[in-house]
Amino acid sequence: MMNYQDFRNRLFEEAEEGYRDVVLTGIISERPLLGVRVPKCREIAKEILDGKFGGVDATIEGPAARLKNAEEFLKNEPVAFEEVAVRGYVIAALPYEEMVKRMYDFIQLIDNWEICDTFCAAMGKNIKRHREEFLSEIDKMIRSLDEFQTRVAYVCLLDHYIVDGYFAVVVDRINEISEFLSEGPGELS
Repeated sequence: MMNYQDFRNRLFEEAEEGYRDVVLTGIISERPLLGVRVPKCREIAKEILDGKFGGVDATIEGPAARLKNAEEFLKNEPVAFEEVAVRGYVIAALPYEEMVKRMYDFIQLIDNWEICDTFCAAMGKNIKRHREEFLSEIDKMIRSLDEFQTRVAYVCLLDHYIVDGYFAVVVDRINEISEFLSEGPGELS
């Protein structure tokens, strides 16, 4: 069983007041910001997957253990900005199908550009291995007209699809949403 309070305590230990004050000048979030740097949040996410804060039965190893550790962690509701960030990094590190399954619920927790953009970057390995498959998720997010689903779609396009063979896809998706926005609500093609 995961000890979520140990995780929170670790965040408080890593928090830097000066860093928090600087970040607060560029990020608006409804959640309290502790001041934990992104690399530390990524490191903590890896520790969660590895069972550092209490994990699954020691007889379970490898990817199955990491998935179980993630499931235990994701049962908890995030309060602070950094809790949401770590949650995104944990989800991004899951096997592709599990990542996609949890991605939409996570996007509903996003309330600022930093969490959105760092989550998109963290999904990079999975997206690059499943570029064609993930395009259908990008299309769903664009068509949702939800602010952060749309932003996730575009950041993922710009982060992971500006490569040979996909540039036209990026341009088509951007043109599609631009046309839609200029025409107003209705059906996307």
